[in-house]
Amino acid sequence: MRYSDGNTSNPSVMRYSDGSTSNASVMRYSDGNTSNASVMRYSDGSTSNALVTRYSDGNTSNASVMRYSDGNTSNASVMRYSDGNTSNASVMRYSDGSTSNALVMK
Repeated sequence: MRYSDGNTSNPSVMRYSDGSTSNASVMRYSDGNTSNASVMRYSDGSTSNALVTRYSDGNTSNASVMRYSDGNTSNASVMRYSDGNTSNASVMRYSDGSTSNALVMK
């Protein structure tokens, strides 16, 4: 059977006004993206699943790594400050760049 737009239809294919097709395994949205049970696509084009969450700045976070607005990462052993220096239990860095520990004090 032929329709006014020239397209044809049969029981296995259904054609929409935008020309896209849909079947039971693929669903197409107005932005042209597809979604299935394992992938969910957001308005910014990023994808999310159970293991990865994507934020508005495009960075990802999981249980072992947390990313901050300046792009630096932090974990239990390293903490990064706004000046880019790092500090841990054995070394403390001051605003002038010098370090101090139990043996040396500047």
